[in-house]
Amino acid sequence: RYVRTDPSGRARLLMVPVFDMMNHQHNCPNTISQYEVDNALHIIAGKDIERGDEICYSYGAMRDDYAVMHYGFLPPEQDPPRMLMIDHYAFNSSDPSKELSEERFAGTPVQMRSERDWLKVVLREVEGFADPVRKNPGQDPLYGMLMELRQRRIRALQFEIARLTSAIGA
Repeated sequence: RYVRTDPSGRARLLMVPVFDMMNHQHNCPNTISQYEVDNALHIIAGKDIERGDEICYSYGAMRDDYAVMHYGFLPPEQDPPRMLMIDHYAFNSSDPSKELSEERFAGTPVQMRSERDWLKVVLREVEGFADPVRKNPGQDPLYGMLMELRQRRIRALQFEIARLTSAIGA
C-alpha cells in the first residue's frame, strides 16, 4: 500500500509497509502524523492499546467500489446505503479521484425526476446483468465479494430511487 501525504502543498507517495498490518475501520480513533520534520510517519493511538489488540486505521469514508478497486475488500455496509462512486450524481470519469459529497441529490422537481429516471435505467441494467460465471460465492472469495458489491449497488440504487420518488411526490 501507499500513503498519500500533503505536508506543504506538495503531494508525496510513500511506501509504508507497516500499514499492511493495520486493517481499515471507519471512524477508528488511531491517526497518523504528518510527514514533516523527521521524514517518518507515526501511528498515534486514539485509545489505550493492550497486548494482542488489533491496531486499526481509517482509510477514510470510502465508497464500496473504491474500497474493492483500491484495497481489495468491502467495508461494512452503511445504513442508509451509499451510492457507489460510479452512480453518484457528481461522479466525473475524467477526475475519478475527486472527493464526492455525502449530500444526497437535491434540485428542482424536474431535476430530481430526471435523476430518478436515470437511476432506474442504471438499476435495470445492473439487475439484468447476466452472470456468465455463475460460481458459488462461497467457493471463490473474490467472486463472492463482487457479487456482494453488486447487491449493495442494487440496494443503494433502490433506496435513492425511492427517496427521490418520495421527494417529488410521484
